[in-house]
Amino acid sequence: MKLINIKFNKPERWFIYMTENNSTTWLLSPDLILTESTDEDGEKVFKRDDIILKKEDDTGNTDMYDFQIRIKELVSQFVNRSFEKIILLAGSGSSVTGDQNNVLGKTMADLVSSVISELESNSSYFNIEEICIMIKYPFFHQEGKVDSSRINLENLLSTIYRFEPFVLVKKEKKYQRTKKRILEVIKNETSYDYDQELLKHTSVINSLSNRVKAPYKLSVVTTNYDTMFEQAADEIDYTVIDGFTHSLDPYFNADEFEWNLVKNISNVKTKELEYRPNTIDLLKIHGSLTWEREENKIFRRTKNIVDKPILIFPSSNKYAQSYEEPYFDLFAKFQELLSKNNTLLITTGFSFGDSHITTMVERAVKRNQGICMLVTDFNIDQNGEGWQTIKKLTDSKFPVLFLKASFNNLPDYLG
Repeated sequence: MKLINIKFNKPERWFIYMTENNSTTWLLSPDLILTESTDEDGEKVFKRDDIILKKEDDTGNTDMYDFQIRIKELVSQFVNRSFEKIILLAGSGSSVTGDQNNVLGKTMADLVSSVISELESNSSYFNIEEICIMIKYPFFHQEGKVDSSRINLENLLSTIYRFEPFVLVKKEKKYQRTKKRILEVIKNETSYDYDQELLKHTSVINSLSNRVKAPYKLSVVTTNYDTMFEQAADEIDYTVIDGFTHSLDPYFNADEFEWNLVKNISNVKTKELEYRPNTIDLLKIHGSLTWEREENKIFRRTKNIVDKPILIFPSSNKYAQSYEEPYFDLFAKFQELLSKNNTLLITTGFSFGDSHITTMVERAVKRNQGICMLVTDFNIDQNGEGWQTIKKLTDSKFPVLFLKASFNNLPDYLG
């Protein structure tokens, strides 16, 4: 191992480090990589590219604090650029506590495991292997069982819906029972309530919304079916514009996103207006536990009284998306947001497993020179196809920064 002393702007020693072992990436940008790794002697080192920032001392201690300060400085430089518009794209990871017990919230992996377990517990349903074989959905075995980590639940359900016309008559009832049970499991597993002690949605909303100046609003785009953002916004007296009318029985009307809440300024003779503070847009692009279709309209109601919520399962094929309300309208709005100049896009708890969303984001970054992107997750060393697609943007020097941070840790970096 070769060590070379290097001067820096702090009274500390930096070293060139020649070995790569057990590396965990904390921050990845077009210009640098910050990692935590272990050398051949089992000692922890914190590095910038191949240069050691910190190393475990003789007592076995590492100064993680200074390393985190450096990361926060870099993130602050990236996000504090007076962006006019901010988009927060939140996946299932934003609804989990992030601790080992996961006392609140379910990731997609959790939902897949619950579905598999439920289908195997009752012979009146097709088990996961049977349903995959029937609809020709690819699956893999691990230790004699279906590998749940290789199943995308939304793609699976999309295929189940598309295959319905081809089910044999003698299997149709069991097929319908299986589909219905999968939907019930998803509904039950995502029907939790917001807990301000366990989740940090209020802090994230406040921090990002305060960075946006009127007439613009923070736009939250989520693939989650739960009501965490709505409930969190209510906790801190935010108004949520979610595409539903402000009527006694709210129904979906995409034009609602074009409106703002304003009032006349008293004692001013001009037509100057004051925009209502604490207002956000919320686009639930995969549906919600509180949405229900009745005749030709989609209504928003209390989730406890919705029997058949609208949960949208888009195909993994980006050309096969539905053109029905509200899916098309919500994605059209999301695409419009991505095309705006001077925009910061932050993703959290989203693994880019939905190829349609991944393609939209990739094209926006490549075509819109006025957009910057901060990708956050508890693990940024992922190997999924969509994740690697976005990572290639960073490798190609587009303004895309990766940060190892769970949703609950995000307020620590946003300030």
